[in-house]
Amino acid sequence: MSRPVKGLMIKDLRLIFSQMKLFLIIIVVWVIFMTVSLEGAFSVGYIAVMFSFVTLSTFSYDEAEKGMSYLFTLPIARKDYIKEKYLLGIMVTIVPALIVTLLTCILHIMTDAEGEFLDYLFSSIITIPAAIVLLVLEIPLYIKFGQEKRRLVTMISVGIMAACFGMFASLYEMAGGNNMELIHGILGMDIWMLLVLVILAVIAFTAISYKISCSFLEKKQF
Repeated sequence: MSRPVKGLMIKDLRLIFSQMKLFLIIIVVWVIFMTVSLEGAFSVGYIAVMFSFVTLSTFSYDEAEKGMSYLFTLPIARKDYIKEKYLLGIMVTIVPALIVTLLTCILHIMTDAEGEFLDYLFSSIITIPAAIVLLVLEIPLYIKFGQEKRRLVTMISVGIMAACFGMFASLYEMAGGNNMELIHGILGMDIWMLLVLVILAVIAFTAISYKISCSFLEKKQF
């Protein structure tokens, strides 16, 4: 990690940790939900998406009081700025989501909840790539359109993802609540092979998004 990227990372992490009230609200809502249901996929997805939006909030702070103009007077390349945002976003999305996945899996085992453990684990983990896709879709939109204009596009993208999850949930119920049977029946492959393919697709999508974001920022005037 280069020094400019490291410096930007430290700046944003300090900014994020200063927003303790936001973290407390996210955690309280998660705890309330977990007392009602042990549904791993929703709880992990909720944490992943909420923390991915925390990364987007750092853009607003950078833009406040012409902060972007000041940042680029420093020895920081625009590509370094974009690289740091992607690294920060992926880290802030994955780490809390993996912690929640571990906690929900432990609760699943301790409470002898219904359903096969590997099936439960897969349904929890698969929400993390979905949250990353939403994040890397948001970053270039934010750079191109700003906070206000991107909201409509964001609502459309969230709606599409929600529709996809709803369709998957319907198929899941038709398969008797078994992800392994559902995926094997539709795609003819093991769920873990599907997870590997999903991760590779997310990496490719992230690389494309990064290139687009760099292009947008290079053309932007501050």
